[in-house]
Amino acid sequence: MTYGQGVRLPGEFLADTTPDNQLEAETYVTQLRKQIRSMKPTPASNHNTHKSTFQLKDINTATHVYIRVDAAKRPLQASYEGPYPVVTRNDKTTTIRRHGTDIIISSDRVKPAYQETDEEQTDTSKTTPPATTPPAKRPVWMSSSLIEMENAAVDDKNLAIENADVDLDGMPWITGVIIGKRTGRILYMGVRNKFCIICTKSQNANVEVPTHTYFRNWTGSSVAMESDIIVEGFMQSERVYGVRYKKVIADGDSSFYAKIIEKVSYGQVLTVECKNHVVNNYGKRLYKIKNDTKTVSLAARKLLSVEIIKKLQKCPEKAIMITHMGTLVR
Repeated sequence: MTYGQGVRLPGEFLADTTPDNQLEAETYVTQLRKQIRSMKPTPASNHNTHKSTFQLKDINTATHVYIRVDAAKRPLQASYEGPYPVVTRNDKTTTIRRHGTDIIISSDRVKPAYQETDEEQTDTSKTTPPATTPPAKRPVWMSSSLIEMENAAVDDKNLAIENADVDLDGMPWITGVIIGKRTGRILYMGVRNKFCIICTKSQNANVEVPTHTYFRNWTGSSVAMESDIIVEGFMQSERVYGVRYKKVIADGDSSFYAKIIEKVSYGQVLTVECKNHVVNNYGKRLYKIKNDTKTVSLAARKLLSVEIIKKLQKCPEKAIMITHMGTLVR
């Protein structure tokens, strides 16, 4: 607005409307009806659409799978268990067979397991190392141990011949716990291992297992490790050293002696019970009686005090020593 000019009326801002620019009511309604009919509602959701989910390679063709452990894991426990054979599978679940029972597992908890080819497979009765394991090369300490054990066996064999400790067919026999009695040197050494730290670390980190020496060679119980090593040493005595182990110092384990009788070809192996194990086993039985509240009366359990049990343990120890010394005198 410029000072001194007149004020323009509001009506002059609007253009004049003529009858030609106006639509008839019937035409307007028809056009509006067509416009409304051409409009379509926007979909409220997309639940019916199929979205592709991530799947591991070969998960639909793998015959065996690993299962992810979602529960709280023990120390050094692997993140996956298995492998287990696949029975059936679909988009959401996988049915596997574990310990003879079919179990349905969510598909996001499994990953494929790869098996060796027929050319690479070995004896399945023993633990098979990973395919990445190179040809085994003996460490220096192992080669030195084998040489030392062989020399010890030769010395024990010569001493057995000098003392006329020879079997009926002329085979020298040695008393020992895979340690020669006369030389005190190791004649056999074995290792049983249920664990491979390199494989476990790689599985926990979900990375490829590097080339390494596979340490796991045992799948049985830990209690049976010792007896299995001793039986193995007995079975190799004739072939490796040309001697027989006729006596073994035992700890009172009857199952261990039964394995020797069953598997050792030359048989006739005698057990010499260890004095310390005899006394300790005797004490364990007394403590078991003392703690038996169901079949032993309170008065009888009070008689077996700790001091009394220790005194009673000295009795078989002295009896064994007297018998042993008497045998030496005769």
